[in-house]
Amino acid sequence: YEIGVRLVGSEMCIRDRYYTDLITFFGDVPLVLEPGDLTNSKPHRTPKELVVSQILKDLEEAIATLPVEYPEDALGRITKGAAMGLKSRVLLYQGDWANAAKAAKDVMDLNQYFLFPDYQGLFLEVNERAAGCEIMMRRCYTPKIDPSYLYYPLGEWPAFAPTKQLADSYYMNDGLPISKSPKYDAQNPHMNRDPRFAASLFYPGCQYLNFMIKAPDPEVSKDSIQIPSWLLNSTGYRSKKHFDGTLTNAEDEGRDTYFMRYAEILLNYAEALNESEGPVKAVYDAIDALRDRAHTTRLSTAMPNLSKDAMRIEIRNERRVELAFEGKRYFDIRRWGIGNETMNGAALGAWNPTTNTYVQVENRACTFPKYNAWPIPQAEETANPNIDQPTGW
Repeated sequence: YEIGVRLVGSEMCIRDRYYTDLITFFGDVPLVLEPGDLTNSKPHRTPKELVVSQILKDLEEAIATLPVEYPEDALGRITKGAAMGLKSRVLLYQGDWANAAKAAKDVMDLNQYFLFPDYQGLFLEVNERAAGCEIMMRRCYTPKIDPSYLYYPLGEWPAFAPTKQLADSYYMNDGLPISKSPKYDAQNPHMNRDPRFAASLFYPGCQYLNFMIKAPDPEVSKDSIQIPSWLLNSTGYRSKKHFDGTLTNAEDEGRDTYFMRYAEILLNYAEALNESEGPVKAVYDAIDALRDRAHTTRLSTAMPNLSKDAMRIEIRNERRVELAFEGKRYFDIRRWGIGNETMNGAALGAWNPTTNTYVQVENRACTFPKYNAWPIPQAEETANPNIDQPTGW
């Protein structure tokens, strides 16, 4: 009986995660709680507010039934903390600030999670078990049997091309943005940065290790070399987070995908608490914990006595940097209502000394609020004529 209850709680939590994505992308979506048959196989959209209510109801039931932890050999199962963390995310996305702050604090008060000490190492397969102190929800992979194949879009294929805008969002190691720090040198823009910069991005002139393409040849040397320009993509940058240069065979890659980690909970707490109570000490403490782990200057040291509005800017930037390439940024852009600001205009790359200018990769044109809801795929419309398109599509 106990196993069955836990299984139901886990499945509800997984369903709620999917529904959280669906309502974020599409707004109102059909809420299906019973198996379909000939009488109910073509449901109408359910108002988003009702879907959110069901998600929160499910999560409360899951939290009541799931264990705080499983045996070490049960890596990847849904725990009470994961359900609680998802609750904090859902409430944060709805702008329910006081309840979102409480939900995040409830996770913190479990004293079950803490930050893995090595930010770059957190995302390497060799540390997956040790990183369980921070990872709250994951999808497990196994080398050869069920490999993750993450190497290809990171190490060789022309994907994940970060922009200059993202690179510039990483502060200097004095805790100040590049626009305000005396340590910023436009001639050497990648030096003296928040260590998360070099842990997350390959940039022009950086050192590189990629045994898969024999750069260098592991039979000859294991020393890093300067990254080849052709691997830096059209922007002159490339994602480094999650990348393991010692990999020699993609079928041997079993790095897990992380869906939630404790760092997000700290960010959820900081944002929700700042919105509900202002920049109190606990807000600073949450951000300082992330900066301590990154070995960079604390926010409380670099920018004490911030106003609520100024703190909001710092929390949003901290979230962008800490969670880069983890699938959270697009959700944040939409809920913050900054799409017209961030998703329009020139997308720039690194400085090009040949043309003496920044590379312009593309000229973006996204109209919000239209893009706050994606269009329903044609196949879904054909299969269910009761689903109508969102406004503007």
